[in-house]
Amino acid sequence: ILNLLGHDWAASGVLSLRILAPVVLLQSMNFAFADSMTTRNHQNRRVVASAIATAAGLPLYLWLGHAHGAIGAAIAAVSIEFVMCIGYIGLNPLGRTLSRAALVSIGRGVSFASPALVLYALDLVPVWVPTFAAPALILLGLVTDPVVARHFKAVLPGRFGRASKGGQS
Repeated sequence: ILNLLGHDWAASGVLSLRILAPVVLLQSMNFAFADSMTTRNHQNRRVVASAIATAAGLPLYLWLGHAHGAIGAAIAAVSIEFVMCIGYIGLNPLGRTLSRAALVSIGRGVSFASPALVLYALDLVPVWVPTFAAPALILLGLVTDPVVARHFKAVLPGRFGRASKGGQS
């Protein structure tokens, strides 16, 4: 940020990016919840959740952005994604079931990655260790999830130790 925007933006820019970090997780969940509504022919409910988030977003951006600048806008952005997530879960007939499954999978992945993040926080490893290890460990946590494994076995029946239709394994 310092190289891109200069000294005036360095402090608020770093804080804004830290505040915006949860948006990645929230949007990944929002896309899944919204798409599940669309595939089950509940587009009207998806639009209602999006409209509520948009209606909440306008005053939040105006108020927080005016009062706190970039940091306020970042808070507004996270708030809007959170409102949208709650809307997609609450208005989706499968929302609670999907959210429980998502939290279990995400929790499993994060628990695998936590040691690398803790070692970095304690300054025991360089920054590249959690940068590469955390995503790999999160992925390991997800692929070792029994629900995910069952899904892959159903989608790819000739893999994972079962014989394929041609008699070859």
